[in-house]
Amino acid sequence: MVNLFQYDTIKMENYFFEIPIYRCTPERHFLELGELENKIVNDIGLISIDYPESFERIKDDKYARNSYPFDYNEIIGWIKLYILGNQIRGEYYFEVDTTDRRKEKKRLDKGIREKRFENIGKAFQVSIKKETDNNQISQILKKELIDLQKNEKPFKGRFIDTRQLDNVIKFIDWRNLIKELNSFK
Repeated sequence: MVNLFQYDTIKMENYFFEIPIYRCTPERHFLELGELENKIVNDIGLISIDYPESFERIKDDKYARNSYPFDYNEIIGWIKLYILGNQIRGEYYFEVDTTDRRKEKKRLDKGIREKRFENIGKAFQVSIKKETDNNQISQILKKELIDLQKNEKPFKGRFIDTRQLDNVIKFIDWRNLIKELNSFK
């Protein structure tokens, strides 16, 4: 019988990066905030005629109550990268229905207040051959993440945020990382 705690402990040591998955792109989010501001202005437009000094205060108050920053509020999942043997794998954690943890959320709303993430499974795996150099490994990993976002459910139409990975990817010694984090060595 496999001790699940032991398996998780071994696997956790091999995690090396987490990539957030967002409901939408930052550009889409800010476009939606602009639409929200326009709606607020239209809703309280009559006040501006009679009480111009109150207009800005009311607008700012309504906007503050209904808007939120992108970075931590639009996250709907994570891809955790880890090493297993000669493979780089990504498993994903996705937001699940808070009333039934066994189900992925069918509808991912803007600015979700209550979030619960569960390990859904493997998003991808790529086997790395011995002759593959660091630059090629970086390209393979980036292509895999781009393909997920374009083609695979539930990632399709979402924003897999590789900006932080892009900042460090050229400095990573993939060959050595795979060797050191390989649980089968």
